[in-house]
Amino acid sequence: MGLLLLALVLTWTGVSDVADRVRVARPSLVAAAVISLFLAFAVGAERWRRLLREAGVRRSYGSVLGVTLAGAFTTNFLPGNLGGDAARAWLVGPGRRLEGLATVIVDRLSLFACAVILGWALVPFADPPAELVGGLAVATAAIGAVSLLATGAVDLGRRARPGGSRLVDMAAEVADAARRSFRRPSVIGVAMLLGLAYQALVVLEVWLLAEALSLDLSYAVIGVITPVVLLVTALPISVGGLGVRELGYVAALAAVGIDAADATTLSLLAGAAYVVASAPGAATLVMRRPVAADGIASPSS
Repeated sequence: MGLLLLALVLTWTGVSDVADRVRVARPSLVAAAVISLFLAFAVGAERWRRLLREAGVRRSYGSVLGVTLAGAFTTNFLPGNLGGDAARAWLVGPGRRLEGLATVIVDRLSLFACAVILGWALVPFADPPAELVGGLAVATAAIGAVSLLATGAVDLGRRARPGGSRLVDMAAEVADAARRSFRRPSVIGVAMLLGLAYQALVVLEVWLLAEALSLDLSYAVIGVITPVVLLVTALPISVGGLGVRELGYVAALAAVGIDAADATTLSLLAGAAYVVASAPGAATLVMRRPVAADGIASPSS
């Protein structure tokens, strides 16, 4: 599906036009964009480590960073963001995967909320057209609805009686871990601040790529469209968001006068930067050993 969508976008925009734009991109700014995204992963790892700790899973920062990068790397080959999140939960380790799943869900939802918050904070500086404000409103409604559903699911999980079916018991464990990971005001505050820093670095990455292509796009405008693009790429209909991401950028940037070829090139460069920044995660997948509770690698059996 993703390849079909990408083929349609490239047919519409013109492969040669996109190739010409890639050739003139400034390498130094592209490299800076990759570094910005890697720093976002580093911030995200510390954020997730704190959520894991609240859920009762203690891991070293280095261990969590490795798993974070591994999850990001697998996202490039799995549908939407869900595949990478599932990989993160699995890589937390045997016996703690339900807690890992719970914290990944909390992490993903609250990170999206941070993107929406940053987007609204940047609206006064972006002076965006009504279409972009409408898109941001849709993204806000979507995260609100999903958060309400997740809160309801956690409440149902807490009410589940132990000793029922294995599936019910697992759901109750996930619900309890999710509640514990995000219940203390101090933890919520730090997690949201780190989430805003994460999203600010992601927006910086895309802005640097826009500068590399000499596009007339402000940081504020990119911050406003980011939640919209995140929303469409989260749909599990395309591997790594390929094609869907490009359509999102083309539609959103058309509202501010960026043509389809420029928007497609920006999107493809953003996808390439994600692959490069997350590439160290491949080493984690290949070389990773079991990790003990204190974050020290345990002897292989």
